[in-house]
Amino acid sequence: SAGALSGFLYTLAVYLEWSIYWFVPLTLIVALAGGIPGILTVVYAYVADVSSTKWLTLRLGIVESMVFFGSGTSLALGGVWLQSSHCKFVAPYAIYCIANILILVYVLFLLPESLTRSQRKAKFTGSSGLRHIARSFQIFFTRNEYSRWRLWCVVCSMFIIYLVFTGASEISTLFLLHAPLKWTPGAIGIFQAMSQLSYGLSIFLIIPLFVYLRVPDALILLIGVLWGTVCYLLTGFVRNGWEMYAVGVVQGVESIVGPPIRSTISKAVALKDQGAAFSILSSVEVLAALSAGIIFFFFLPSHPIPGAPSWHLVHPDGCD
Repeated sequence: SAGALSGFLYTLAVYLEWSIYWFVPLTLIVALAGGIPGILTVVYAYVADVSSTKWLTLRLGIVESMVFFGSGTSLALGGVWLQSSHCKFVAPYAIYCIANILILVYVLFLLPESLTRSQRKAKFTGSSGLRHIARSFQIFFTRNEYSRWRLWCVVCSMFIIYLVFTGASEISTLFLLHAPLKWTPGAIGIFQAMSQLSYGLSIFLIIPLFVYLRVPDALILLIGVLWGTVCYLLTGFVRNGWEMYAVGVVQGVESIVGPPIRSTISKAVALKDQGAAFSILSSVEVLAALSAGIIFFFFLPSHPIPGAPSWHLVHPDGCD
């Protein structure tokens, strides 16, 4: 509902050409409602509720691949629209508003409950909002030593992975802007759309194969991390466009780290703690992205994007 409201307000603000400062309170509305991380938390918890242990990693992988497919498609279509319409934003925000309304209608009237009445009663009996927040943290302190160690290990791994992923995305943008490639912002947008689609396709194809072969979640996570590390190193040797696209395509395999992380957490906690566990994971993702942003903001001076003087990216010393 907050997404639909914010979509309507964004559309109104763009149509009436309000000041950019109006977007600050509008963004706060989205943030207070949880934003995209909040939506994904509910989605992952729902999938965990309706999935057996055998198929949990596969189903979480399908959901995550759809997220990447949606991101890549929106980047591509949004870029084409803005370029062809000379940056008219009313239609994209209107579509955003309509999409949120359709999602709201689907959830309220068509989506079946993930738990039976007795399961819901057992899950929420005696739990207030504050108790639910407290439970989110208690599950990482009140379990046996092995489960507690495994939970903390997975959460810390997730933080580091998303910190590196966000930082690498910033560095990649700077790398593409400058020599030897010197791509335009439009070309970078096309590449990023391709990368997102590659991430989604990699999860969609590889996770089912690994589940069929019964590869442990920990090994899937390790393969994704090592693959991503190698691709980051290869990026440093790129000297022309086709090499960058080749690395970008194969780098999509690193996206397989997400489903095993969520699957491991889900398998380690009780049914009543699924939502709390996924809430913590979403918070860790946001914290990692925020930490990466702060690191790059304070340690690297800003640099204007060519052709758009009012837009800035962090820029390391020595870049032309």
